[in-house]
Amino acid sequence: MQNTRKNNVVELSKFSQGRAASAPDGPALLNECGESAAKELAATLTKTLESAAAELLERSDRVTGSETRRLYAEAMNFAREQTGALETEFRRRFYQQFKTACRRDAGLAPRPNGLGSELSLVEPDELEGSLAASTIANALNNACGEELFGLAKRMGVLVNDPELQMGANPVGPEVIGESIMESLKALALPLKAQLLLVPLINTFLPPRVRQVYQALNRLLVEQGVLPTIRAGARGTPQTTPTTEAPKPPEATGPVADSQDILATLRQLMTLGAAPVSGTPSPTAPSGAGLAAPADLPAGILTGAPSAAVGAPPGVMLSLTQLQHGQSESFAAAGLDKALLADGQVNILREIRASPVTQGMGQMDVMTLDIVAMVFDYILDDRRVPDAMKALIGRLQIPVLKVAMLDRSFFSQKTHPARRLLDVLAEASMGWNEAEGHQSDLYLKVDELVQTVLNQFDEKLDIFSVVLEEFLQFQADEKRRSDEATVKSAQLIRQREQQALARIVAHNEVETHLFDRNMPEFIRGFLLNHWEPLLALHGAQSGEGSEAWQACIATMDDLIWSVLPKIEAEERRKLVALLPNLLKRLDQGLTTLGSPRELRDQFFTGLVKCHAVAVRAGLRGASKPPPMPELQPLPAAAAATEPEPELNGDFVEIPVLTEVVSLDPALMAEIAAEPEERPLVEEIVIGDVGWLGTQAAPEKDIHEQQVQQLKRGTWIEYRQEDGSLARAKLAWVSPMKGLYLFTNRLGQRAMSIDAEGLAAKFREGRAEIIDNVSLMDRAVSSLLERLQQKVA
Repeated sequence: MQNTRKNNVVELSKFSQGRAASAPDGPALLNECGESAAKELAATLTKTLESAAAELLERSDRVTGSETRRLYAEAMNFAREQTGALETEFRRRFYQQFKTACRRDAGLAPRPNGLGSELSLVEPDELEGSLAASTIANALNNACGEELFGLAKRMGVLVNDPELQMGANPVGPEVIGESIMESLKALALPLKAQLLLVPLINTFLPPRVRQVYQALNRLLVEQGVLPTIRAGARGTPQTTPTTEAPKPPEATGPVADSQDILATLRQLMTLGAAPVSGTPSPTAPSGAGLAAPADLPAGILTGAPSAAVGAPPGVMLSLTQLQHGQSESFAAAGLDKALLADGQVNILREIRASPVTQGMGQMDVMTLDIVAMVFDYILDDRRVPDAMKALIGRLQIPVLKVAMLDRSFFSQKTHPARRLLDVLAEASMGWNEAEGHQSDLYLKVDELVQTVLNQFDEKLDIFSVVLEEFLQFQADEKRRSDEATVKSAQLIRQREQQALARIVAHNEVETHLFDRNMPEFIRGFLLNHWEPLLALHGAQSGEGSEAWQACIATMDDLIWSVLPKIEAEERRKLVALLPNLLKRLDQGLTTLGSPRELRDQFFTGLVKCHAVAVRAGLRGASKPPPMPELQPLPAAAAATEPEPELNGDFVEIPVLTEVVSLDPALMAEIAAEPEERPLVEEIVIGDVGWLGTQAAPEKDIHEQQVQQLKRGTWIEYRQEDGSLARAKLAWVSPMKGLYLFTNRLGQRAMSIDAEGLAAKFREGRAEIIDNVSLMDRAVSSLLERLQQKVA
């Protein structure tokens, strides 16, 4: 039985002739599959019609009624006499459907049978034809399920869409069914006669198609495309960020309420039996931070709530005087006034060792130690540039006062003072020295820090006022940045649309030239001149636009005009067509910017091609006589801007300075708050042999990081001169997955593909700057250090 099946399999010998032993070229193998499948499936359709004609003849003797007999006769005559025409028409239409289905442009490829289009009202005949195509596809699916499983996986590999999620199987039953019904309609077979043939096609066609599918599978296996297929789902990958903020540790022993971080910090300091902030100064109160203080309010160690204990008025007054920079206060405390203005020195440690603390109780001293440790972290934070760090560091005394006045500062993330530190640090990440101290951001932060220093006494309202003012400043700055970013994103999208238009135009011209015997002069003109014009219309107006369709119609008329004109009617039609055709061709070449010399050369050659076509008809030849020697036309320059080469590195994107009409939808997308990008479950389907001998590697942590990046994420990367620079992810192109990065103001933009970005992460030439807020990281780090001390 097995041997019989092997002997009956249709041998697609063209696949194996002349192939090198090395791994085949994927696109070339894919194209050859389509061409050979078109020929073999057309041959099977011819045999199917022969069987259908015999069956109709047998059934016609049993039917009654003149109309039914007439319908049987019409279908039978078609099946007998039009097999050659149907075979040719099917081959062309199947190959066109195949090329369309092979496109995997981010899901933009239309699927056969209208599966990728919107629902719309259709004529009854169109609906009947669509349903008939579906019944053919269903019959093939039912008969060829085993063969289709493997073939779908292997074709998916060739079109870079393993699960065929972005379109149909290019040689699948849907493509066959659609092509058959379109061919019957094109040959003017009435719908009722078409529907009479469909059940017979469903009976005789599937076994023959199954043999074609078996041969295709065997060929692809021989070429190393998924020799063995194994399916298995892998769980959702977990992404580990480059820098992860430490989680707050669980304290050993009794702990305070998790919402009262200050109480927890004080408790951990007490249990640690030694201050983490350094050795107590000789001037510090005896035993400060060494044991549980005697004045500790009830409930701190047990987690019960307690009221905040305000600092003595004298201490708060001394801190306010230092905050205002009063020279006599610094002199009385033995402090250097320059330290406050410096901002990068932890002045709280100096205060800890000064007479100012002599009026503090144990709780205040511990709070001072905690705030000092927080600023140790802040002043060490490499995310914040030094110049901006110096501005934020000038808020040390105001923050200490806030912590002493309001214990919710540490536990409440929305606390105005805490939020102010967070937003200042976040805004500073994109600032660089090149902007200088006269940049809007630096001047604004400087202004607001000085406002706090001048106006904050013991009322916290000033932090809300300053925070609101800075958030408004950020919103205005972001609006300007988004406008610049949208211009860069539109330029990327335009380039991608042009690249897509070039691909679609090439496929369209190839499809129209497929299986056509025509002069090489005309073939070269269509590929080298008309194809760029078609791409230009596709990029500017879109596939299917009026300009696109007019360009296609002109191409079809040109192709027809140079084919042999056998009948006198065809010659008369050519004479009537030529004036308008020549005008359209000339307009197209003018739009393309072709020089007059080239146009004259083309039209001279076209006249000779038309003369040969007419003489062939007069001689009664089915093929034209040898063409005269015609000099090939030089290739036209690309009508659209070439897409920059992607070499795995950042590609600079010009930031347009001229007036550009911004796309409102794209503007809204970039201006919106970033959303988490969902993880996609992956399906592993065997080894991809034609890509190499090893299975495709699983995504490593760096590829997962790239996949999970969301807009607004900052990265730091090493430039060609070795210096470090920062950029934020502003947009991800949905067409090709290009990542657009900009600087803080959107005035510098660059793109990179996912593979190149993952390589930079892997090689240490770029890293993600975590987006955990400054105070969250500082408090988490402090909790971890104290926990380690307790342990």
